This record gives sequence, C-alpha cells and structure tokens, in this order.
Amino acid sequence: RRDLRAMAADGHPFDRLRTGFSVICGVERAFHLDDVRDIGFALLTGRLRPLSHSTFQHLLHAIASWDAIRFYLATARQAVRKPGEGTRRISLDGHVLPRHTKLVELTKGRIASTGRVLKAEELVSAFDLDAESFLALRVRQGGKNLTHVLLALVKELCIHRRGLGGILRLFFDRGGYKGLIFKALSKLDDVHFYTPAVRYPPSVRRWEALTEEDFEPEPFVFDKHADLPSDEQPRFRLADITMEINVWEDKRLTGTVEVRAIVVHDPQGQTSKERWPFVLLTDDWDTPARELANEWGDHWGHEFAHRIGKHDLCLDILPPGYTLTTTRDEDGRLQRQVEYDTTSFFLSAWLRCLVFNLMTLFGQALGGECAKMWAGTLLRKFIRRPATLYLVGKELHVVFDPFPDQEELRPLLEELNAKRVALPWLNGLVVQFSIAQDEPLHPLTEPEKRQRLFGDG
Repeated sequence: RRDLRAMAADGHPFDRLRTGFSVICGVERAFHLDDVRDIGFALLTGRLRPLSHSTFQHLLHAIASWDAIRFYLATARQAVRKPGEGTRRISLDGHVLPRHTKLVELTKGRIASTGRVLKAEELVSAFDLDAESFLALRVRQGGKNLTHVLLALVKELCIHRRGLGGILRLFFDRGGYKGLIFKALSKLDDVHFYTPAVRYPPSVRRWEALTEEDFEPEPFVFDKHADLPSDEQPRFRLADITMEINVWEDKRLTGTVEVRAIVVHDPQGQTSKERWPFVLLTDDWDTPARELANEWGDHWGHEFAHRIGKHDLCLDILPPGYTLTTTRDEDGRLQRQVEYDTTSFFLSAWLRCLVFNLMTLFGQALGGECAKMWAGTLLRKFIRRPATLYLVGKELHVVFDPFPDQEELRPLLEELNAKRVALPWLNGLVVQFSIAQDEPLHPLTEPEKRQRLFGDG
C-alpha cells in the first residue's frame, strides 16, 4: 500500500491521463482495461501497455485529497478565465447519481429520470452557457444540495475571475430558492441571479391579488412559440413587480429581501400551477422583463450537457464516495468497514467535465457545422478512428485511415503539425498527424471472392 501511494504521489499525472483518455477512447468501466490491447491507447497514457484495472483502481484511490484539490483548482481557474472579460452567463445545477448499495449508509435523493428515491450522491456544477464548458464542481451525498454549495461555488468563480471585468449572471432552478442566498447575492455588485419562484401559498396569494393595471396591455408570447400560427400560439399576461422574500437563519426569521418578480399568468388555467406557470425572481432591475422571460430557457443547456456527459462520457459511471473493506475475524465471520472519502469520486467526475470542455474546444477549432456538434458526435466522427503509428527519428507519426469528413479535420492537423507539439510523457517525442492517401484494400475487391460469398454456387 505504501508503494502504491508513492507511485501515485510521483506519477499521478499519468493516472489523470489514463482516466481522461479512457473516457475519450470509450473505456466505460475500469475492469474494461483488462480487455484493451491497443498500443496507441497505452502510449497516450504514458505506458507500453495499459494498466490492469486492479492496479488502476489502487492508484486512483491512493491519490491524496490535497493533490486532487490542487489539480482541480488549477484547471478550474483556467476554465473560468479562458473566455476573458465580459458578461458571463453561468448555470448552477445538480446531477444525482443513484448508489445501489445495502451495506453503506448514504443519504437518499430523488432520481429525476425515474422519480424514485434512492441512496444517491450528487454532482453540483457551474456551467458556462455561452462557452459551453464546466467551470466548477462539488460532490455531496443525497440530493437537493444546491442551496448548501451555491454560495461556495459563486465565491470560487469570483476568486478565479478576479481582475476581469464584466457581470456574472447566475441561472439556477428552484433547488437554489432561499432568501438567505438571495440576500447574499444581492450584495455583490458584479453578480445578478435568476431563478424561478416556488409556489408557496403566500406567494400565490400575492400573485392572485394583482390587478389589471399590474399587467402589461400587450399579450406575451414566448419566442419559442413565435413560429407557430397565430391561433396556435399560447398567449400569457406579463407583470413586472417587486416581492419580499423571507430570510431565515437557524430556523429564525431574521428579515426580508426585496427582489424583482416577472410574473407570467395564464388566465385560462384551472390550478395554481396552470395559472402561474412561470415566475422569475431576480436582482437585475435593468433588463427588460420580456427578454428575461425568454432567456430563462437557455438554462437548459446545462441539463443537456449533463445528458451528453451521461450518455457519451460515462458521467454516471463513477467510483463511489466511499470504500468498503471486507475482512474475516478470528471466528471466520465477515467484518465490513466503510471509509467515506470522495477524492476518487470527485476527481473522476471533474476529469469527465474537462473532457467535455476539451471536446467543446475541439469542435470550435474545427469550425463550421462541427462547432455545433456535441462530444459524442465529435468522438465518433473524428477521434475514435483507426490509425497506424510510425516512429521516425524523434517524431511519432500518427497516420489515420481514410474516413468520411476527413477534409474537415485536415486543416486542424496541419496547424497542430506546424506547432510541433512534444509529448513529455513519451520522452519529448514530437507528434505529427496525417491521413493516408490510399484506401485500405477491401477483402472483397475481386469478383470471384464476392461470388463465393453471395453467389449462387
């Protein structure tokens, strides 16, 4: 165990390479490494052959928590500062992962995709809606943790952006609804928040008391419905008012905070949910109400990123935030000991977020239609392609087999070749990329071979 910890301390950058490239190359679970015999994948991870899954797991769990935090802070700062100055739209949201264990005590949470309440762990992240990249991450047991970590995430973002001009516009759902949070965010000059109101009875009574003079005379139609025929467009009434939200601390009412409320009202609705489908709370007093009501839908870009992470980058396949050790006592009875440590869980999740960011930058570098592609499409079309490796002097040549859409990749390969990028984990070899000119020989090129397979004889 001490030897493994020493290896992790000396070589954990390679462990991060293995984890990152495992996601890129489609290795979903650690034990799948036992079936990988690809020399290209091994070289990417800094070895002549891939590690066995048991060694990989031991190294991952041997990484010290402070080393993981130091790596996270350095890479998160880089992600936050990369877009530069200007207004940034940041979404804050959680993603709940079920943990199917009967032996370990974990806080339960509701799984959004199924509605079931199970033992769970949650990833709470900050996501740049314009740059389409993850900026910060927290992990906790159970669900509904946004209120517990939201202010810490905002503080971290502000520290990383120190010295950069512009406003942070924070979008989060009802999981972050809390008067104390609204009060704290309202005091920050360079931060605005936007969140839907919870339909608490006092709030509903406040909305029901609105008069005709409170609503704008012109009906409101969401931009997403603008292309529908006029008679099919849902039409609402819009009011721009102020509300007082109670501030509770330690179960004591300590005051109120005044916020702006943009109320969308459907007069034909029968229930409270139907009559008041959407009420947006904010401390932004300048942006027009109709613009804000339409802009809230952009928050779903974060949810879509979670979906891409789950299905394309194995974001749901993460080591748990605990280690279960089973031994036998002198009488032969099983003894189980649980050690709660989220280091490997947190580090694996953050590395997947970084892979998502990397794929976003890759698509932007390709440009054109590729800039709109998500991670899974880019990996399938351009990354997971067969190639041949050649060692020529102090250069490592990667020659791809011809493939569809290869011309979209060629300009980027030429740009990378001109930079002569050296790989430090391969003794400084300069990597050079190219695409083979000749199609590989098809085994059924000759007519007689096709006849033997598909002919009448």
